[in-house]
Amino acid sequence: MQENPEEQETERLYQRFKQSLSDREDMPFFDEDDLVAIYDYAGDYDDDYVRLEVLFYAARYYPDSMPLSDRRAIYYQTYSDDMRDSYLFDNTAQESLIMNILRLRALNPQGEEARRLLDGIVERFDNMDDEEVIQLADAASAIGQVEWLIDRIDVLRGKTDYLATLLYEMDVVFEMNNRYDLSRKVLEELTMIEPFNVDMWRLMAQCYLKLEEYAEGISAVEYALAIDPSDRDALVIKAELLFRADSQKGAPEAAAILEPIVMSDYSNIDMADALLQCYVAMDDTTKIAALVDLVGRHVPESEWVVNCNLIYNPDNVDKVLADFAATGEKEESIWIRLANTVGEIDPRIAVKVMAAASGNTVLADGWEVLMQYMYELGDYSGLLQMMAENANNSDYTSNFSPEMTYMLAKSLIEVGMKNEARIFVDNWNRTCGKNRYSPSEKLHIDAMSHYIELLFGGE
Repeated sequence: MQENPEEQETERLYQRFKQSLSDREDMPFFDEDDLVAIYDYAGDYDDDYVRLEVLFYAARYYPDSMPLSDRRAIYYQTYSDDMRDSYLFDNTAQESLIMNILRLRALNPQGEEARRLLDGIVERFDNMDDEEVIQLADAASAIGQVEWLIDRIDVLRGKTDYLATLLYEMDVVFEMNNRYDLSRKVLEELTMIEPFNVDMWRLMAQCYLKLEEYAEGISAVEYALAIDPSDRDALVIKAELLFRADSQKGAPEAAAILEPIVMSDYSNIDMADALLQCYVAMDDTTKIAALVDLVGRHVPESEWVVNCNLIYNPDNVDKVLADFAATGEKEESIWIRLANTVGEIDPRIAVKVMAAASGNTVLADGWEVLMQYMYELGDYSGLLQMMAENANNSDYTSNFSPEMTYMLAKSLIEVGMKNEARIFVDNWNRTCGKNRYSPSEKLHIDAMSHYIELLFGGE
């Protein structure tokens, strides 16, 4: 959320506390409210170090503070349910809204029992502060009670002076559960409560994007950019809305938005890919080539760069693969992903990818991937030659699968070597198949043997 004067004061407190940690001989005084504010602020920025130091300070100077005890329980929950439950067990006499919420999470009730217990907690307490609202919404989501939040929204409104926080936390829960129809309702109200908060309008635009309501999304993001024209996240959302609304008409404007963002950070592959999609929609091969080349010069090890070069620069495949291999050893799974991505477009390039992989890493599953693309291309002779060349390669033979057996047998048949196919399958079935394969895989080989017999037609 956008900062206000109160948040700015909290940040100053947070920075003063952080600075004091390096000069413990002259540590300034922080009262209980200061520590609660610092702890919550540190939590917003995932600063676990400061959160823990606040708890140490509190344990020394405010051992009986209920708000800080609550936050200690929350901190333990961050790490594990067991730590949380141990703390709750050791502090059964402590009674607060947050402690009751955490006990509910530890109990993990379901269905009507969960709703009854949530209602009981809410009825016992007349007012909720920000952290209590956050924990209640989080707990309802954790035990599968999103619908309870919807049903009790009017009750919860009357329990808090922080309606914006309540609505914001409900939006967080709804988004986590992919209920963007519900997010829209609370965000529409939030933008009315805080009409000059760029974050609310950006969230509204993002919600409309998820709902594929692009015109409404563009209207919302324009409000965000009217408040802060430099908001990068809002600019990215606008580019995506324009592109999704009409990829042909929206691509040039979306590209104009994304270009300076990509140029400021070449390692942001998500942004580079979004810009690439715009250029593809514009059918601008010159800009495609320039973008891939530019990003490639900064992050040559990127799979995205290699993928793009394989797809959009197919005449230079050998160099692309050699340069990629030279950036360092890659796991087999990376090569397989590259092959499968480009294989949908051109299986011939996929074969080259896996051939390069075989020379740069130890293959296991990759042998079958290579054979599949060779078989798909009808390169039966090449497939049989590869088998012969790797007959003594233990990496190849130890990873032989029923599918590979099938492809080799069919390749032998396709090149007119029917008798060799029969001998190959029979030998494999007798020696390796019975010992290595599961019953279902064994049935696969037996069926293939029968198929070959049928091909001979009684010869």
